[in-house]
Amino acid sequence: MYRASRPISLKTRISIIRQYPLLLIFTAASVMLSVAFFLLYSTIFAIVERGEPTPDYDKIEAEGVTAEGAIIDIDTKTNVTINNEHPSVIAYSYSRDGELMHDTFTTLDPDRVDLLTIGDAITVRYLGNASMIEGLEPFEFPFNIIIWIVATPFAIAAVVLVIILLVRTRKIVSLHKYGEIKDATVISITPTGLALARQLEIYYQYTTRLGPVLGKSLSSDHALQFEHKSGDTIKVFVSPKDESQSCVVPRGEIQNPPELFSK
Repeated sequence: MYRASRPISLKTRISIIRQYPLLLIFTAASVMLSVAFFLLYSTIFAIVERGEPTPDYDKIEAEGVTAEGAIIDIDTKTNVTINNEHPSVIAYSYSRDGELMHDTFTTLDPDRVDLLTIGDAITVRYLGNASMIEGLEPFEFPFNIIIWIVATPFAIAAVVLVIILLVRTRKIVSLHKYGEIKDATVISITPTGLALARQLEIYYQYTTRLGPVLGKSLSSDHALQFEHKSGDTIKVFVSPKDESQSCVVPRGEIQNPPELFSK
């Protein structure tokens, strides 16, 4: 014999998840923070890149034209450290079709930059309005890496917490899907939990093939404490595999008990 799966309403699923308020709060916070940081940094970096578009240095290297230039200024960004090195912004001028042009080039090559001084002659390669200094590696700020560095810890935490939440609620979901409906006698109904996630802690007793069993269940249906008192009968789901596992049947979930089919 096997037992068909009983459908679970969205309201009941939410009620089951709410049985773990702290875990739910931390999970929701981790998800929202990871999404918020990703969107925030993506927006900031998109604005920065739109204001100062990054040249396509590979295309300049492959298709650009060389010209003589001269260094105007060298500014090493000591407040930025990448692998214990500081990027340098080199300002320079060069001649393009007889017109004097000015541009800047950022590099993370301190050994070569130390050999340069203001006024040095350099070879510039340009394509359109974009240019680069020959012999130096361009440095592009790792915006994408920063986004992932900031957002990843929160995303990992969110995934781990979601998995824990699913594992914690798995037994209760299984009871709602496949549990046998039995009558139980209420022992006590007591409010418990956080102020923002107040629930009822229900103790009850029901009879199994091996004798009476004391059960405990949480419910967010606060009307139960007014509708039932000690000694009243209440419906519970009992696991067909382990009759010590049970939970209170939510209001509106008992009209369609699972049907039995032969193998």
